Amino acid sequence: MIPASRPGPYFVAALRQDRYVSTAESETAVPTEAVRKEYENLADLVRKYRYAYYQEDAPTVSDAEFDSLYRRLEELEALHPELVSNDSPTQEVGGEVSAAFAAVEHLQRMYSLEDVFSLDELEAWVRKAEASVEKLGTAASRIAWLTELKIDGLAVNLLYRDGKLVRAATRGDGTTGEDITHNVLTIKEIPRQLSGSGYPSEVEIRGEVFIPSKAFAEFNEALIESGKAPLANPRNAAAGSLRQKDPAETAKRPLRMFVHGIGAREGLDSTSQSETYKLLEEWGLPVSPYLKVLDSFEEVLDFIKHFGEHRHDLLHEIDGIVVKIDDFATQRALGYTSRVPRWAVAYKYPPEEVHTKLLDIQVNVGRTGRVTPYGVMEPVKVAGSTVEMATLHNQDVVKAKGVMIGDIVILRKAGDIIPEIVGPVLALRDQQDPPVREFVMPTECPSCHTPLAPAKEGDVDIRCPNAKSCPSQLRERVFHVASRGAFDIEALGWEAAIALTQPAEPETPPLRSEAALFSLTPEDLADVRIHREKRSKGVGTGTFELVPYFYSKAPPRPPPNPPPPPRNCSRNLRKPRRNLSGASWLPFPSGTSAPLRPAPWPRPSGAWTPSGPLPRRNWPTLTGWDRPSPRHSRNGSPLTGTRKSWIAGQLPGCAWLTSATPASSGTWKASPSW
Repeated sequence: MIPASRPGPYFVAALRQDRYVSTAESETAVPTEAVRKEYENLADLVRKYRYAYYQEDAPTVSDAEFDSLYRRLEELEALHPELVSNDSPTQEVGGEVSAAFAAVEHLQRMYSLEDVFSLDELEAWVRKAEASVEKLGTAASRIAWLTELKIDGLAVNLLYRDGKLVRAATRGDGTTGEDITHNVLTIKEIPRQLSGSGYPSEVEIRGEVFIPSKAFAEFNEALIESGKAPLANPRNAAAGSLRQKDPAETAKRPLRMFVHGIGAREGLDSTSQSETYKLLEEWGLPVSPYLKVLDSFEEVLDFIKHFGEHRHDLLHEIDGIVVKIDDFATQRALGYTSRVPRWAVAYKYPPEEVHTKLLDIQVNVGRTGRVTPYGVMEPVKVAGSTVEMATLHNQDVVKAKGVMIGDIVILRKAGDIIPEIVGPVLALRDQQDPPVREFVMPTECPSCHTPLAPAKEGDVDIRCPNAKSCPSQLRERVFHVASRGAFDIEALGWEAAIALTQPAEPETPPLRSEAALFSLTPEDLADVRIHREKRSKGVGTGTFELVPYFYSKAPPRPPPNPPPPPRNCSRNLRKPRRNLSGASWLPFPSGTSAPLRPAPWPRPSGAWTPSGPLPRRNWPTLTGWDRPSPRHSRNGSPLTGTRKSWIAGQLPGCAWLTSATPASSGTWKASPSW
C-alpha cells in the first residue's frame, strides 16, 4: 500500500495491473519545485524499501507496490532528466553491503534486469531490440531468443579458479557484494570442484539460490510444530539462510541453486548463452530445466502463457520470464546502460503477493457445523482479481501465522485461485492505529447461539451441534444441494441461499429445511427481500438498500394488521352487488366457517348465507392467492389439502368472492375489501 501520508501528487496516480500511470494532465505543467519534492520523496521511499528487502530480508511492502513506486520514479526522470544523479535509486543495482560480512568486489559487474509488466510493453521492447540489431548489422541474421524462468530467490556470484570454488558472494550493489562462501558451501549441488575439462582458468558463474516450494512448506510445518514462527516466503527464507553467521544453521535449510549466466572468464570460446549453459551442465553445475531457445516473438508469448498457467506446478516459485538475445556477439554490440543490459528483459506476471490491512477476523459456520475463522481485509488486487476475504482454517492456524486484527498482512493467491493470508508484516505492527488486537475464538454459534464444541476429543475444529435448526448450516446445505456436484440448480447460488434461509424480510424465512426446497411456489418467494449494495458504474457505493430478490418488482405490501371495517362488512352483507360486466359480487363476513349457499343463478339480488349443504351442481370451485389451507368439499364437508383455496376468515375484516361465469361452471376469486 502506498502510505497515507504521501504528498499530493500520489493522489493523482492509479495503481494498475500493468503499470503505475499518472492521471495528471501533464507532469511538465507541474511547477518544478513540486516535481522535485515528489521525486525526492519517492527516491527516499524506494531506498527505504530496498534496504528492508536486500539488507534486512524483511520487506515492508509487496513487490507490486515497490515496482509501482519505482516506475513512477523512472517516469519523472524521463520527463525531467535533470533530476537524475549518480546516487539515484534507478542508477543503483541491488542493495548495500552488510557490515556483518566481508565486502568483496566482483571481477565483472552484476547487472539487474529491465522489468516490463504487460505483453504490450514486452512487444515494444522486442521490436526496439530488433530495430537496434538491424541497425547495428551484427553477424546474427536472425535473433534467437533464450527464454527462462525468473526464479524468486537470491542472486549469487560463484568464482572458480582452475575449476575450484574459491569464493561466493551476493550481488550487493552490483560492484561489491558480501562474502558468503562458507554458507554457499553447505548447498550440496554446488560443486567445490568443476567436472570434466575445458573450463576457463578463471570464471564467474551467476545463479539464483532458492528454496523449493514443497521443501519450504515442509520446513514451515516443522517450525510451527516446534513452536517457532513460520517464514514469510521462500525468497526471504533463502536470503536469510545465506546470511546466517553460523554455516551449520544454513545447512539445516533446504537450499538449492540454478545457474543462469556467466561473468568474467578467461579462455572460454562459447558463442551463445545456450551453448554456455550446456558447458556449465557438463562441468557439474545445476542448470534450470525450464529454458528454451525460440525463433519468434509469438513463440515467446506461448512460453509465457504456458508457464503462467503452470507456475504452481514448478519446482520453485517464479515471478516472471526472462527473455535474452542468445548470441554473444549481439549482446556485446548492444551493451549495457548504467543498470541493465540492453539485450535482456524480465516480463513480470501480475502480482500474486501483496500487502493489505486485516480489518477483522470473523467466523463462518459450514454445512457440517464446522466453525471456520476468516480474515476480512481492505480490498486489494492480487493475480488479476480483487480480494477482501481469506480463510484462516481454524484457531490453531491463526495462532501459527501470528496474525492479529489490525495487522498489515501478506496476501497471496494459492494456485491462482485461493487467497491465502501468509502472515503479518511485523515491522509495521507497532505503527498501526488503532493498535492491533488478538483474535478470540467464539464459544457459541454466531447464528443460533448454541455452545460450540469439538466433534471429538482432540479435534482442532470446533462445531455447532445444532444441525437441525442452525440457519447458517441450512444456508450452506441449500447452497451445496444446488451446486454442480449435486442437483445443479440454475440460479440458486450463494445469494439465493441467503435469501431463502436468512432474508432481511420476511421475519420467517420461506425455507426452514432442505426438504421444503422442492415445495416452494412463486407465492412463497414474492415478499422475500434482501439488503443489496447500491452500485454506480459497476462499483459498490457502500450504501445498501432493501430490494426484492426473486421478483424484479415485489407485490405491494398491505399495511401491518389493518383494522377490520365491521360497518362496511355488515352493511354489504345485506346488500347485493353487481359489477359492470354483470357478474355478481357476493359478500361474506370474516370468520365464516360453514359452506355458503348461493341463490339460483342468475339472480340480481341473491346473497350468500351460511347455511346447510349445497346442491352439487351449484357448488363453485373456490380459488385464491393465500397459503395452502383447509377447504370444503362440494358436499359441504371439511377437507384438507395443499391446493390453494379461499375460505372465509383468511383475511381480517371481510372479503368478496367474485365470479365472471355462472356458478355451475364458474371459478371464484377472493378480493380483500380494504
